[in-house]
Amino acid sequence: MSVDLIRELAAEVQENTDANLLTLYILEAVARPPAATNVARIGGVPIGITPATWPRLNGLPMAHLLTIDLDEMPELKTDTLANARAVALFISDRIENEAFEPHTPETAIVALSQDDIDQGEPSEMLREDDDLASSYQLTPVKVPETVFEEPEDYDEENPLAQLRDAVFSASYAAGKPLWLQSEEHEGHFLLQFDEAFIDTNLGDAGVMYVFADTAFWQCH
Repeated sequence: MSVDLIRELAAEVQENTDANLLTLYILEAVARPPAATNVARIGGVPIGITPATWPRLNGLPMAHLLTIDLDEMPELKTDTLANARAVALFISDRIENEAFEPHTPETAIVALSQDDIDQGEPSEMLREDDDLASSYQLTPVKVPETVFEEPEDYDEENPLAQLRDAVFSASYAAGKPLWLQSEEHEGHFLLQFDEAFIDTNLGDAGVMYVFADTAFWQCH
């Protein structure tokens, strides 16, 4: 989804409303490996994690999906993450997983301090089946808070509905979740993404919802 389109629709909506503006960070995968010292990364070796702290399920190390750098998105550094530097997301397996319920044991959220990050990458990779790490880029955009309100009547010609669709079609951090199905969890929302952003099984055209205390997907 075009960041420029989201900006254009947000500006059009803002002309007709005095709603508060929220900052979103549009996430786009980049086909290059991160430097060893880069915090933000998709897959591969998770920085700040040691073999001892690597999350496991049934004794097996989980797959690293994503690490976000909270210094790049200060809006997320609140509540339990006020003193965190980064958050790493793990899943039982990129393909064979059943991570479709809040507080599922099939995902793990790890808050990382600056001291954790300073340890660098782990001394060994515990999952040989994982692809090498790749990068992603962030683009901040301002959108009216009303985009996250469920419309009473959907009108595809309404710029607010078009903006809602455009944001939902993107992967983004901060703001509020846009649910594929009904709302399943309340809490400190971090981001949501689809399989176009990270190559992982999220069911049938699913969306992964990541909070400070849990991560799970919904699908059609």
